[in-house]
Amino acid sequence: MLVHFYEIPGCTCANADGRPVLIAPNGTAPTLLTKYEFVLLEDGRWCHFLTTPEYEHVMTGYPNRDVIFGDPAAVRMPVQETAPADPSEGNRMADIGLILLAVSVLLPMAAGGLMTGMTVDQETADSTVTQMLSHLVTIASAIGTLAGTASFVVMIITRLRYPKNKRGKVLMWIFIVLAILTALAMIALIVACVSCLDSMRNCNL
Repeated sequence: MLVHFYEIPGCTCANADGRPVLIAPNGTAPTLLTKYEFVLLEDGRWCHFLTTPEYEHVMTGYPNRDVIFGDPAAVRMPVQETAPADPSEGNRMADIGLILLAVSVLLPMAAGGLMTGMTVDQETADSTVTQMLSHLVTIASAIGTLAGTASFVVMIITRLRYPKNKRGKVLMWIFIVLAILTALAMIALIVACVSCLDSMRNCNL
């Protein structure tokens, strides 16, 4: 139950020195506290000792209904402010997304480059080392796929929880650019395949 005491909304009921009191919410203007005869307790709280009529009015709402002193239309109900989002948390999430994205791109490239370098020599093309490298490339590709998916999920969460975070926006635009480049690459591949099929058809003729 809250007691909206004239211009001081959101007061709570308590006892001080064996008497019923109203405790003012934190942040109440000192001018209002003195105006409505609130006094400072030793524990730092501001309280108003209730008179008998005031106490009886408070009891009309006990325990589940708020009580209003004064004109109800003039009482401004307290607004609970939510704590501002921590920007450092958003930055950390965006950094994790960027690291995962870098892993998804660089790990398969590094593994593929290593295999290409090791198989240049034709004598080792069918060796056990080459087969092991092939498995390594497969594993690296799988890890890269998982890292890319995780990075995308982290980006979505960052944008939802911290929509104004700049690093989250950068991560989002990187994904957009990669999506555009992938689409262009697919179009170029399709065009190349069509051109190759046309060339083969002309050769048969």
